[in-house]
Amino acid sequence: MKIDRNAPCPCGSGKKYKKCCYGKAGDATGLSAMQDIMAEIKNRLEKE
Repeated sequence: MKIDRNAPCPCGSGKKYKKCCYGKAGDATGLSAMQDIMAEIKNRLEKE
């Protein structure tokens, strides 16, 4: 789902999306990197 730049930011800050998380949250490479990090954390926790 695409968020309009002038819509309220979904992070709950109360700012417009373009002034808050635009370019961060919608960045597919950033999301992919975060998923990789979370998977690594999960794997390490399961080994303990």
